[in-house]
Amino acid sequence: MNHAFPTALPTPSLIIRLVHRDDLDALFTMQSDSKITRYIPRMHWATRADGDVWFARLLARREAQSAVQCVIVKCATEAMTETVIGTAILFNFEVASRLAGIGYLPGREH
Repeated sequence: MNHAFPTALPTPSLIIRLVHRDDLDALFTMQSDSKITRYIPRMHWATRADGDVWFARLLARREAQSAVQCVIVKCATEAMTETVIGTAILFNFEVASRLAGIGYLPGREH
């Protein structure tokens, strides 16, 4: 089963792209906030090491083509900066029917 997923899906104000290890510090703020993570099935991150475990798991799922984890990034064109404002995931791919589950986790301000 081969799922082709572009490395980035740009919109005029956002980019949805694959998670990079460099995103973990920004994600720690969201993932360690129990008010944000209270409805997701995985525990929130208590330490940066929890983020490393999460990242290793997402790489394994990406390699196995069982899930694609992305970050949602707000772009500031003038400053050429990116701010991670959430995450999104595609999972449970059903190739025959071209279906997948989708999940998202916005940061507190979004």
